[in-house]
Amino acid sequence: MGSRHPHVPKRPRVRYGVTNHLNLYVPKFKSVDRKSVFIRAIGEDFCVSEIATLPGMEDAGMFRIQAKRYGVGAFERVLAIGRPTA
Repeated sequence: MGSRHPHVPKRPRVRYGVTNHLNLYVPKFKSVDRKSVFIRAIGEDFCVSEIATLPGMEDAGMFRIQAKRYGVGAFERVLAIGRPTA
């Protein structure tokens, strides 16, 4: 059985996002940029950090994002925390 959307490229995507004290919505299943801190975290064994925008929320401003890979194989995930810079 194939994908429901075979024309959509396979890329890491946001699974869910939570905000505290900010009126922001992190779009579920939004793909991340290929050069983002989230992608760099996949290839490292330590936490990586960058100041950037959040996926799908470019108008929300800049965030200090820290991301780290956890798990192995099919259970591999990147967990990230983003804090507003201003």
